[in-house]
Amino acid sequence: MYPFGCSRFSYWGTAAIQMAIFFVAVLTLVWQAMRAQLGLFAALFFISNAGGFMFNVLGYPEFFMYLLAFTAIALINSRRYIPASIIAAVLILTHELAVFAMIPLLCLACLFVEREFRTKPLVILLAPAVLLFAVQLAWFQTSSDSTLAHWVAQRAACGHPLVRTDFLDVLTNSYRARLDLYFSPSQREFVLPPIAVLAFVAGRQLSQPFGQRALYAIAIMGACLSPLLLGLAAWDTNRWLLMTFTNILIVMITAARIAPAGRLKIADSMPLLAAFILVVATLNLDYFELKPRTLDDAGVQSLRLYLTDDIRHPPEK
Repeated sequence: MYPFGCSRFSYWGTAAIQMAIFFVAVLTLVWQAMRAQLGLFAALFFISNAGGFMFNVLGYPEFFMYLLAFTAIALINSRRYIPASIIAAVLILTHELAVFAMIPLLCLACLFVEREFRTKPLVILLAPAVLLFAVQLAWFQTSSDSTLAHWVAQRAACGHPLVRTDFLDVLTNSYRARLDLYFSPSQREFVLPPIAVLAFVAGRQLSQPFGQRALYAIAIMGACLSPLLLGLAAWDTNRWLLMTFTNILIVMITAARIAPAGRLKIADSMPLLAAFILVVATLNLDYFELKPRTLDDAGVQSLRLYLTDDIRHPPEK
């Protein structure tokens, strides 16, 4: 972003880019689901609490990363592993959360394409990303105080002072220092079990077309649930739950697109649909500062005020 000078700190420029990426990611997810004949599952996803919460986290890097993941999966589907490996490396350079969220999706897509476990394609696909993550893990877990102070000073000099500084704490804590941040008791008791059931059913149902069914079932469940491991490294557990549900939908799309012969018939998809509806009914993600507006006079007035006044005056302090 350095070539953009002070404009890289502009609220409006950044917000416009983030909104464009977000809506392209949402449209891509819907489009891919429709092409895979999974429109019903996509509709259930977006009318669930996850669909609303996704708009609450607009601006986070995972939407750009999911777009990269869809591109890499398309390349993998045509067995173009070297370009896909470059995208996998870009995913790691974008954010290290890709290790637990997007990289497992690429590995699973490779298994779907090859229809058996083959080491060479996986090595070609993963080698650059693994090397970059090892370098990041060894030398770049944290940013120095002087680096952060210089960045904050640059923003201020450009007339865009930092509104909140608390998020900088993440850049000064090593992974080990973050390991005391886990899912809440309510999440562990009421949200995680239905998601685990859905991942298990998906593993059983989507592994049917493959000879090494046990291996594929484990790989499918792993790609579905891998974002939950982010709960051991950072406190945004609601985001990790959203990404887990998103991964499950993408796994279903990938299976239907890459292995169409194994596309579930209506009767066979009933267990998966029932497990999906279970998650839709039980998923409860806590919004951040803003809560969903109610469909009443107060909610309508609040939205009108936001569109005519608040959005034109971003916070200055």
